[in-house]
Amino acid sequence: MSIHKVQGVVLKTRNYSDYDKIITIFSDKFGKIDVLCNGARRTKSKQLHLTQQFCFGEFLLSKSKDMYVLSSGSLNNSFQTLLNDYKKLMIGTYFLEFIDKSIESENKNVYILALLLKTLYILEDGNVDNYLLKVTFDFKLISLLGYTPQVLKCIKCGRKTLDEAYFNIIEGGLICNNCNTEKGNKLNKKVIELLIQIRNIKLEELGKIYYDKGTLNLIDDILDKYINYHLSIKLNTVEFIKNIF
Repeated sequence: MSIHKVQGVVLKTRNYSDYDKIITIFSDKFGKIDVLCNGARRTKSKQLHLTQQFCFGEFLLSKSKDMYVLSSGSLNNSFQTLLNDYKKLMIGTYFLEFIDKSIESENKNVYILALLLKTLYILEDGNVDNYLLKVTFDFKLISLLGYTPQVLKCIKCGRKTLDEAYFNIIEGGLICNNCNTEKGNKLNKKVIELLIQIRNIKLEELGKIYYDKGTLNLIDDILDKYINYHLSIKLNTVEFIKNIF
């Protein structure tokens, strides 16, 4: 029986038999994996603190046949303070669901894990506007998944300086007025500039961005449609998120 030590975040949990639990971890070494946690539902279980949604820690796993089994571990951050703030809880749950549904099992991506962790820490600290954090997370995650929207230039002619342009969901980016032949989301210079800022900025520098809500709403709507088309996933938490913002 092989033993593995991984770091990761618990994306979701589900009950298994009377006292056990299966958790889905997004890990550094194996990507997204399901892990059986024997006795984790017992009140005095030593695994209880490690097997809650959002928990980030080190997990010592054994593998028997096709199933990973939790042997022991240590907690780095439970992020359980999010449970005390409904808005933060729903936003954090959205982040976890997005990653869970967009990544295949055992598809390793340490850059996405780093994005998730940094986003959760920023959400917990509360120093950045949550709506801007959500939209930026969306853009950066779909980019890491290989679907980066082209917002720096026209995808047809390559023109870089755009005072206005159309965003084509299917073709994946901006199309200038001269090249556009179909209906689409027409964006003004302010929207294009904010898109470029979101694309380029580091998460820890989001506090430097100034925006109006209407502009961010438009970008959020475009990214939602973009995600639905290119990833073909339905996120249950999206409607809750829209009510929050």
